[in-house]
Amino acid sequence: EYMGNTRVSMDAPLNTGTAVEVDNADALGMKHAMDDILWSMLEKRYTKDNHHSNVKILVSFLCCVIAVVAYKPPMALRPKEFYLLLVALPLFTVLYWGMHFYLARSEGDIVFRSTPLTRNGYVVVARTNVLPTEPVYALKLQLCRGADTVQTLEERFALHQYWDVKGCLAQRKFGSRVYALMGQLQRPKDQ
Repeated sequence: EYMGNTRVSMDAPLNTGTAVEVDNADALGMKHAMDDILWSMLEKRYTKDNHHSNVKILVSFLCCVIAVVAYKPPMALRPKEFYLLLVALPLFTVLYWGMHFYLARSEGDIVFRSTPLTRNGYVVVARTNVLPTEPVYALKLQLCRGADTVQTLEERFALHQYWDVKGCLAQRKFGSRVYALMGQLQRPKDQ
């Protein structure tokens, strides 16, 4: 089946290479392990949008430059080191925490965002969460165009159905359910 620029069989075996083991009492650890597998499955079918990763790299680089200049200022600024620190530390703090705040607000629970699938700008977005009231992994796949959601598919995975008592994830069982859900996404029309 075609979606975007790649062709992937919907019944392709899930091969992560290693068994995933997590403490059964750690619901967040289970979520992260399932997120990793979901991400690898989505990457096989769609191209990931790296915009937010690139922003993080750029801001982190600027923070490193600010830290180096504050720690070892150029010779011309040596007598004014104290004032440089008064500017550099707040700038570093604002950039660093501003980046985290921006990403938390813009990404939220998004695990994966694809590059546009067609010329019209359709993207696939995957959101996940572990519900605090019950041991359930909630997955929401969305086909979006700009800020509009065109299609939403939701699935809830009871954690006890996919994790055994030793904390091992049933990857094939989980993968086949996710592939079935991915197969339900409508292919956007390229106009």
